[in-house]
Amino acid sequence: MLRLVLTIGTPSTVSAVQGVADELRSAIHRGDITPGDRLPPERELAASLGVSRITLREAIRILADEGYLAAKRGQQGGTFVTALEEPYQRWLQHMRGDFGQLEDIIEFRIAVERRAAKLAAKRRTDMDLATLEEAMDDMALVTDRASYRRADNFFHGCVADASRSPRLIEAIAAARGELFMHTDQIVYDELVAETQAQHRRILEGIRSGDDEATANAVEAHIESTRLGLHAMLFADS
Repeated sequence: MLRLVLTIGTPSTVSAVQGVADELRSAIHRGDITPGDRLPPERELAASLGVSRITLREAIRILADEGYLAAKRGQQGGTFVTALEEPYQRWLQHMRGDFGQLEDIIEFRIAVERRAAKLAAKRRTDMDLATLEEAMDDMALVTDRASYRRADNFFHGCVADASRSPRLIEAIAAARGELFMHTDQIVYDELVAETQAQHRRILEGIRSGDDEATANAVEAHIESTRLGLHAMLFADS
């Protein structure tokens, strides 16, 4: 369930190579791609990102140097997501040194996801509701932390899609990609049950068309995420 929402800037603001590297890094941070996952074939991934294979290779090289990706040779080879220990520790150190940045990302998430939720409650279709129910079913069936992260992000992406606002969809994906919850650090059983209940409240708000209740449910959910991030950030400090 690789969900790549393109947030690559224009050539005047960021190089194509760096833009692809940033997008793949964000997808890993969000949990779209998790430790042990193999990236799609080069031709397919380059086409989905709208870049050349040479550009993609250079972006992959950047992420390999940063410890996000590693190449494996042989019949079962390819480019795989690493265990992420090195980049995760760097992210923790960076956020510990600039705690205000973490808080600003969360506040931005609240702003854009509240608005997207309100629009979703007014603009959703029956197909949107069916997709959100499918996302809830996926989360109920997860058996590991990596699948939980992927299912959680899929649900949030579905809410954003229902807003019918391309800019909000892009902003939400970008903001979620700035956060980094390593799957090994998640308190799994308790978090899945709590998240399911929070997602259900968001879905019911969208179903009923109550935009304010939906927005409040989204904000409460992100505030819960804030507490979890604080706990992870200072667990070993």
